[in-house]
Amino acid sequence: SMKLVFISTMSHEPWGGSEYLWSQTAVRLVRTGHAVSASVPGWPDPVPQLAALAAAGIKITSRGLTAEQLRPRTLKRLGLMMFDPFRRHVFEHRFKNWLQRERPDLICISNGSCADNLPLLGICRRSGVPYLMIAHANAEHLWPDDRQARILLDLYRHARTAFFVSRGNQRLLETQLGEPLPNAEIVRNPFNVDRQAAPAWPATAEPVSLACVARLDPSAKGQDIWLRVLARPDWRHRPLRVSFFGQGRCEKNLRR
Repeated sequence: SMKLVFISTMSHEPWGGSEYLWSQTAVRLVRTGHAVSASVPGWPDPVPQLAALAAAGIKITSRGLTAEQLRPRTLKRLGLMMFDPFRRHVFEHRFKNWLQRERPDLICISNGSCADNLPLLGICRRSGVPYLMIAHANAEHLWPDDRQARILLDLYRHARTAFFVSRGNQRLLETQLGEPLPNAEIVRNPFNVDRQAAPAWPATAEPVSLACVARLDPSAKGQDIWLRVLARPDWRHRPLRVSFFGQGRCEKNLRR
């Protein structure tokens, strides 16, 4: 058996689509006799999915709250705004100590994008432990500057494998870094539909029903594109129904 550590860097939401790949992998590994620990961002309220992972035998450790996860009003009340750089240093020190205590055989880093939380990734890189990278998202507006690109090239080059959930994300990162990644592989996110299933075509052609399944965040998921297209004169009167499924920080904005 092996000792494996999973590190989730997603800090914008307590749980999201990027968390299913590493968490389901961790559960499978525990069931086959491996020891599994996970380091996750802290949140003020309990996350039921993490409680379920702990019940399955995964050792969950929270890294504590970051400034982004606390409301500015709360930060001001606690007098923490000016001390946030110090707090980050403390969190990084605690993370380094945690990783050394765990003594893993392999580290799996699950990024909400291509490289969230560079200081923590640097600690993993310098630990001497083999590691895997999983990139769940990429975009043109995430283009790294020279310093970031140098760090990312080093991180990705030395990963045992650099996993991407889409070929487009991989190719964009290679363009942003200016070099190919020979250790890149595509891994598919799990979902609750048989991959071989052939859904029945709707019995009636009108109205056509479409669904957008994503958190309500246009900057990442593009619901605004749906609305702009459907507002065009040539689409407004067509027999088409689009339903948004999800929750998020821009629900009221999208409803307006």
